[in-house]
Amino acid sequence: LLADHLTTGEVGLSVNDDRYGLALKDVGTKIGDVVPTKTKSAADTVKAMRDFGADQRWLFLGSDNAKEFIAAADFQGMAHLTSTPYRPQANGVIERFIGVVSDGTRCLLAQSGLPYGWWGYAARAFCHGQNVAVDDLGEPPWRRKHGAEWAGPVYPFGSKVIFRKPPVYVEAPKFSNRGADGIFLGWHLQPGGVFK
Repeated sequence: LLADHLTTGEVGLSVNDDRYGLALKDVGTKIGDVVPTKTKSAADTVKAMRDFGADQRWLFLGSDNAKEFIAAADFQGMAHLTSTPYRPQANGVIERFIGVVSDGTRCLLAQSGLPYGWWGYAARAFCHGQNVAVDDLGEPPWRRKHGAEWAGPVYPFGSKVIFRKPPVYVEAPKFSNRGADGIFLGWHLQPGGVFK
């Protein structure tokens, strides 16, 4: 498992008040994701790793020498493989992943017309799109991880959708439209990337 932080800076708060994105990439399956976090703490790092992998346990965590990764690897019982400090080239796989995700996130935000604060949703939607698309190995990372093709719907990020409101929110005449207009912000995946 490779990990590094995307830092959005002071103006980078998301609509959920997240300031950082923990970029995670499983080198075995090539599944990747960015999990938005409020801090760079070890606790937030462990929570993000569990969101990414659920009950999956990796033997190694490759990262820079950031204290939160050292603590998270220790807490998870993983050997911590470090790269050379202040040399991003030594951590090239995850750095390249961050570059691709950053470009993809900017693109999704621009094409959807949503403001910068929605970066957390756009980053995760971009990663999921990459995970279900055929990669340079000739199959989707999703299939390598889950053993089957992605069976869920595929919608463009930021597109208009009509969704069914929960019954508690439906206060309308008997034959009125029960759907409500909304914006597609990505897929709700359970920990480990499980889709229900």
